[in-house]
Amino acid sequence: MKGFHLNLAYSGEKVFKAREVSLNLNPETKVILLPNIAGHIGGDITAGILATRMEELKGTTLFIDIGTNGEIVLSKNDKADIIITQKDIREVQLAKGAIYSWIMLLLSELNEEIKNIDRIILGGAFGSYLNKVSAVEIGILPDIDLDKIISAGNTAGTGASLVLLSEAERKKAIHLAQKTEHIELADCSNFQEEFLKAMTF
Repeated sequence: MKGFHLNLAYSGEKVFKAREVSLNLNPETKVILLPNIAGHIGGDITAGILATRMEELKGTTLFIDIGTNGEIVLSKNDKADIIITQKDIREVQLAKGAIYSWIMLLLSELNEEIKNIDRIILGGAFGSYLNKVSAVEIGILPDIDLDKIISAGNTAGTGASLVLLSEAERKKAIHLAQKTEHIELADCSNFQEEFLKAMTF
């Protein structure tokens, strides 16, 4: 059975006045919705990519945002595209297999290996409190130098603040959302195989 991809409720940046969206603010206050990337991959991930400066980092970077949903973004400094995948993580016992298999699939998309990961950035509520030693030991995260695993806190909030404070950052957020490539897990023929391998301890 194949999963389905939800259509975007909107695309690109949306700007409203507070009075148009019934916010209890000065009626002329500008309300900005950051651009979605795909389906459930919303402006919070665009904000996270912006806040972590992934596009400017040298080498191979994984950004993992684990909150209500789980999103993983992989960028490589010598390839312009940023690749992303998403799956709702509802059952804790499946999280290890899901996250690790996503990482392996994204690395495969860029013809990369674990040894070439320069950094892993953790965002989102769960990701911010994740014990990186335990996460590596049980196989949620790849076995890389722990100094390369960075907790970035509330990346969605930081990115939203950057957009509100700077027109240049706002334009950059729009650009990042447009250039980020979405990969549907249902289209990955080897996902089941990677997932089953990742379930073992």
